[in-house]
Amino acid sequence: MKTVVPLVALSVAWILSFSGEAIARPGFHRLHQRESTPATVCTASTDNIITAPKPNIWHELSADEIQGATKFMLERKELNLTDASNATISDNFVSYVELFPVKKCDATSFFDANGTKPERYARISVNYGGLDAPIVKIYKVGPIPIGNLTKYTKIGTVPFEARFTNFVTDLTLWNVVTAKFVGKPLADAGLSQDLFGGVYYNDVNDTLSWAGLPASFDGTVRTVTQYWSDTLGDDYYIRQVGLFSEIDVTGTDPNQWKLNYVFYEGSLFHTTDEFITAWKSKKLKIPHKYAFNGDLWSKMEPAGPYRPFDNISAPRLAEFGSKRYAIDPQQRYIEWMGWEFYVGFIPDTGLAFYDVRFKGERIAYEIALQEALASYCGDDPVSSTTNYLDRHYRIGRGSDTLVPGYDCPATATFFNTTADSGKTVQNNICAFEADSGLPVGRHRSSGATSTKGMQFYVRSIATMGNYDYTFDYIFWLDGTIEIKMSASGYMQGTWWTKDNEEFYGGRISEYSMGSLHDHILNYKIDLDILGEKNDLLTVNIVTENVEKPWLRPGETLVQKKYVRKTVTTENDSFFSTEKGSPDFTTVLVANKNRTNKWGNPRAYRVVAQTPVTNPVKGNTRTLNNANWAYYPIAVTQFSDDEHSSSSLYNQNTPTNPIVDFHKFQKGRSLIGEDLVVWANLGTHHVPRAEDGPITLTSLARGSILITPFNYFDEYAIRDVRDAAYIVNGNASLGQAPESCNARTFTFPGYK
Repeated sequence: MKTVVPLVALSVAWILSFSGEAIARPGFHRLHQRESTPATVCTASTDNIITAPKPNIWHELSADEIQGATKFMLERKELNLTDASNATISDNFVSYVELFPVKKCDATSFFDANGTKPERYARISVNYGGLDAPIVKIYKVGPIPIGNLTKYTKIGTVPFEARFTNFVTDLTLWNVVTAKFVGKPLADAGLSQDLFGGVYYNDVNDTLSWAGLPASFDGTVRTVTQYWSDTLGDDYYIRQVGLFSEIDVTGTDPNQWKLNYVFYEGSLFHTTDEFITAWKSKKLKIPHKYAFNGDLWSKMEPAGPYRPFDNISAPRLAEFGSKRYAIDPQQRYIEWMGWEFYVGFIPDTGLAFYDVRFKGERIAYEIALQEALASYCGDDPVSSTTNYLDRHYRIGRGSDTLVPGYDCPATATFFNTTADSGKTVQNNICAFEADSGLPVGRHRSSGATSTKGMQFYVRSIATMGNYDYTFDYIFWLDGTIEIKMSASGYMQGTWWTKDNEEFYGGRISEYSMGSLHDHILNYKIDLDILGEKNDLLTVNIVTENVEKPWLRPGETLVQKKYVRKTVTTENDSFFSTEKGSPDFTTVLVANKNRTNKWGNPRAYRVVAQTPVTNPVKGNTRTLNNANWAYYPIAVTQFSDDEHSSSSLYNQNTPTNPIVDFHKFQKGRSLIGEDLVVWANLGTHHVPRAEDGPITLTSLARGSILITPFNYFDEYAIRDVRDAAYIVNGNASLGQAPESCNARTFTFPGYK
């Protein structure tokens, strides 16, 4: 049972309410016994409600649609399905329901040519564990809502070992076998209490826990497991005890599952009896034993003495007058300062944006996260083989309720989403306008001008086990879109030894170290610059050594110059660090048939601000299932058949993945075509002591910029009123008079 700490701000301008009960940990209240000064209660600003131009055809399936599609499949007797709530691993059951992707041509016909609204379909995965040769089958079901015309069509299969981990049918059983093969024998012998300070029986008295979801890379399924002390709650991710095991859980018959090995302090044991015998005979290498001593270093509660002035409430975002954006909450459609777009939410990958327009022109048809790779290294069975593709673990499903005033400003607008289970998740998307604190443009000479750098954020935060990813999509006044990821949460640590620390990480506690790892995230950016007929242009910076008539005889000039190029086919559109740093390559999606006032093709530039790539090639765990990670930017011709660079099932099919990004490079023409940019952001995470107990967003972040490049005739902020223009001491200030309208809010608490 995990406890939840309510964070209570004392300002009378804020109202924080919780549904359900929450228990404060001892001593936590001290932080919030702050002095407050009388303040005028501000009235709440309200959202400006509008009607979207068209329905959001990309909106995730509703609870009724999910339940209807699932019921439809269950009623098809020929499929021989069991209700998932009663299923076991050896049954046939619906494991996943999501919206089948809308074809782009149908969507643009509906939006641009008053075409027919595209019908909605569900994509349904069924685990066939009841077959002699278990398999996963994928169906297209629709149209929905269910009616007389609804039918199902099988559209593909997936190896059974690649299936999504079902926490009812799979994880429950793995808990049992882990206790059977490892936990109980070691606890009964007294070994686990002696070496690790706890036991694991898979019951309420456990003081050890484990993690290591199955990985398949050769047709078998194995749980490579690391064990943790579980005495304090959710900080066990960095309380390792040095024990590892591997259990073969291939197939659907638990009687056929077996223990492959137990690993401890450099020694591999093929049975727990071997391990116990070595312990009893004192033949184990035991540099130190794990013993919980009550140290709370791994908890996040603040502790004094506190900093000067910390007793004063911090500045907060306030709104003066009504909101400066408008929404259609049902359609998740937003308008702000010339921007307009629809917000989608995909159970696999979370936030997605569609029909993104600026000043009336579509800039992008789709902007969406595709995959998040976390690749580790180390000198133990877990760290050395961990390569998470977080789409497999449902980034969207991990996006839970946000905390107003902390995760998002209290003034934000919050949206709900529907999970693939049919459950409504409250307030897990927030949207808000904020002052960046930096002028978007300014200059001072005899006078001064400065335009306030307002930005519009759409945010969600996904907790993927130990890590928390904050996903921001930031819209700028000048037509720029910034995609940003910031990581926090607990590192996946490991058992500290001096040899480990030398090469693979950094020590963060008496027993634990953080493991060296990378975060690489891939985004699909489908740009339509004044239509779909676009070209891929590059501008490279090179050096030249030339003679000039004004130089002395024999003297040459070394300087930079442009090399402009039109990339004609996909053979040259995967920009790799091996071919030269992409830092000096300007990648443009341009419309050559539409020029600005100065004769330049109107274009948008995609900038990988943090061009992190996977430095490891040949790893069997990522052999072909994350090939996109080798290219900071790649560009392909659009195809509905290449909807995504990854899939839910790529995690466990590294050799022959469901989606192999290299197969997107087909040599197709990029001249006057509909182009898609695939861009990466991320960070190489070198662990440090300051990553304990949790990693901070100040360092663990990455971003991509999508920005105008000759798209306009001049900067696109002249029509922004909120600017100071000072000439000869006379000031013209564009902002409206301010009046306090801070917002009240509620927070549906965790249960």
